[in-house]
This record gives sequence, C-alpha cells and structure tokens, in this order.
Amino acid sequence: MNFNGTLIDRPPSGMSLQPDQLTLGSLTRENFFMPTSALLVSRDAYDASGGFDSNVEFGEDWDLCLKLAAISTFTCVPEPLINYRVYDRGMLKPRDQVRQMLQDHLRILDNFFGRKDIASSRIASGKPLAQSHRYAFAAVHHFAYGDLRRKNSIFQSI
Repeated sequence: MNFNGTLIDRPPSGMSLQPDQLTLGSLTRENFFMPTSALLVSRDAYDASGGFDSNVEFGEDWDLCLKLAAISTFTCVPEPLINYRVYDRGMLKPRDQVRQMLQDHLRILDNFFGRKDIASSRIASGKPLAQSHRYAFAAVHHFAYGDLRRKNSIFQSI
C-alpha cells in the first residue's frame, strides 16, 4: 500500500521471481524477502542462524535471510498475506545514507561468503556477481537522487 493506505498493484521486490528461482544464489544478489514481517521461521532455525546482526543498519533482514537460507530450505506462499506500506525512497531518503547502505551490504556479503560452509561450496564463486549487484543498486539510488558525481564514484570503485 502507499503512504496514504491505498492498495497498489505492485509486487514487493523479488516477487517477480518464480518459486523455482528462489535460490540461495539469487538471494545473494537480491533481497526478495521483504519485509521481515512476512517471514515464518522456527525458533530453532532462528537461533541456529545467529539471528539479526545488531551492527547492520541497512539490510539486517537480508542478512538474516541469507543466514537462514544457508542452513535450511525456504519457499514463498504465492499470495499476499500482509500489507506493506511503501514510502517514497523509504529509509534512504537522505542521500548520504546510500553509502552506509552499500558498506553494510558489502559487509553482509563478506560475512556470508566468509562462512566455512559457504566458502568451500560452489556458491562461493558467486561473490563477485553479488558484490556487483550491490554496487549497481547503490549507483541507481544515487542516480535517482540526481547525484551523478556519487554514482560515477561508485562505478569507478568497482
């Protein structure tokens, strides 16, 4: 729903993926579980994952989902069960927060791909692609703010 409470006909991020595309590899590139109020997780799985990382300001939901997906299987119910209020640019309203978001996302990926069970698996080869998706995501946010200098600096840092 929009900020006024009117239902909008737009699927949440990632909901364009088909159930067979909801893989750990695709989750490293896109946070398709949004918001966390839509997750149903057993207490045992939550505890085994390590739970939320309180040091992450942007992407703590994505971090949790990566950790859960690494230790268990997941699926999506193909119908909306909650309403989620969408605001214009959400938490990233101040453009300076985009850099913090990128830093948090890259730290999440470093932690995830640094896990022993992931580092020794075939999914480890996906780290550069996952990182490039995060850089592109941040550059698009800078572009949306009209901050082409920062967008260009992100692409130059790749």
